[in-house]
Amino acid sequence: MRKIKLSTRLTWIVVLLSTVITTLAGVGIGAIVFFETEHQIKNKLVSSANLIVTEYLNVRDGSIELQDRSSDDSLVSYLRGNEIAMYIEDKDFRPLVKYGMYRDLSTEEIEKILVGDRESLANKRGIYRDVELSRYGRFDTYSIALYTDSQIVGYMQIARINDVMPILLRAIVMSMMVLLPIVWIVSVFVAYRSSELALSPLKHLVMYLEQVDVENLPKRIEIPDYLDNDTRVLTSAFNSMMERVRSVLARQREISENISHEFKTPLTRVASGLEVIALKTSKSVSSKIEGLVQEILGLGRNVDALLALAINSQSKESVRVIKLKAKVNELVKRLDSKVPVTVEIQDDAELVIYEGYLELILRNLLENAAKYTLIPGYIRVRYEELEQRFKIVIENPAPHTLQDKERVFERRYQEYGYGEKGYGLGLAIVRDVARQCDLKIIMRNIKPNIVRVEISGKRPYASSS
Repeated sequence: MRKIKLSTRLTWIVVLLSTVITTLAGVGIGAIVFFETEHQIKNKLVSSANLIVTEYLNVRDGSIELQDRSSDDSLVSYLRGNEIAMYIEDKDFRPLVKYGMYRDLSTEEIEKILVGDRESLANKRGIYRDVELSRYGRFDTYSIALYTDSQIVGYMQIARINDVMPILLRAIVMSMMVLLPIVWIVSVFVAYRSSELALSPLKHLVMYLEQVDVENLPKRIEIPDYLDNDTRVLTSAFNSMMERVRSVLARQREISENISHEFKTPLTRVASGLEVIALKTSKSVSSKIEGLVQEILGLGRNVDALLALAINSQSKESVRVIKLKAKVNELVKRLDSKVPVTVEIQDDAELVIYEGYLELILRNLLENAAKYTLIPGYIRVRYEELEQRFKIVIENPAPHTLQDKERVFERRYQEYGYGEKGYGLGLAIVRDVARQCDLKIIMRNIKPNIVRVEISGKRPYASSS
């Protein structure tokens, strides 16, 4: 049922939104953790630099020294315990202390790290930045200038490996791997159950809507007590609309029946009069009159079929078993053309269809073939049964190769040859009737200047005794 499909769609939408929200939340939390960690690392480096200067170094008289002999071991222990590397140089950029990674860095590499900081430290208390080293990875560094009486006597830089991002990425990935399946399971359960409960009142309405038939409109949809107010309003509106549609259809049928009566009454009188005249005339004239009578009777059937088609309704006549070969021979006999017609249809071939519709299709196609067949030419009609389908084929030579096979059934469509008079292919009524009967119709060239029309349908429409 469509309700289930809608529930599934809503469930997938909720799952998708939950996934997006969870992912964004994870990324957002990761970003907050990253920036907060970066801030803490910076504060840690700043406090470490201040501690080293105040507790372990003695900066005076233009020199940089340890405060006492024990400060050396204490400073090394402090640096090792906090995983900090340190570099100190004098005001002439000569290295005084190297610890940690700075021991393995060349003078050029250290120069690249510090050259920008030295110029900026004249106006700043300290500089914090990230440094990418090919051999060591990413480091956070903090540089300060060492002063004596407002004079710079040297520079110190401490660094700490920046492993926040890899750790953070692993944490986010692991968290998402755990959270997403849980979110998916909960979302599917909650969304599907919620949508089922929300759409449950519409089930009654949907069942009626799926069963609505133009030919047999129900009077109204009964509104159960358990439906909510919104559904009741929708159902009431649909009942009102259905009442108006039923009124319009009834009016259309009434008008079509009146039109049919107005057409068929004089036609019946003419046919009766011609039959009386035929009894009093020669045999040759009587034969022609009989043909005219059949044309008039066929016109009456066509009036009913076309009016029913115009209001998208079934013809008033019942579906009946039609002897196909006899019907084709009857239409060929009434065909006003000198083109020879070959009928290759089995004597027992039958179609179960509205006779008026079948006559409209075959008569139009035969007249079209006769009108545009090259003289001397031919018209060939044959019938095939293919497993679950049947096919009626009409073939004839034509003056031109079809240029646009998709448009030949358009109303008033006309193709033109180069420098020659165009020929009409207005077969729109055939296409419309075929659709009404659930038949497929194709017109194409099997060879240059050879046109073939194929009418096919499911075998329940056809039988062969």
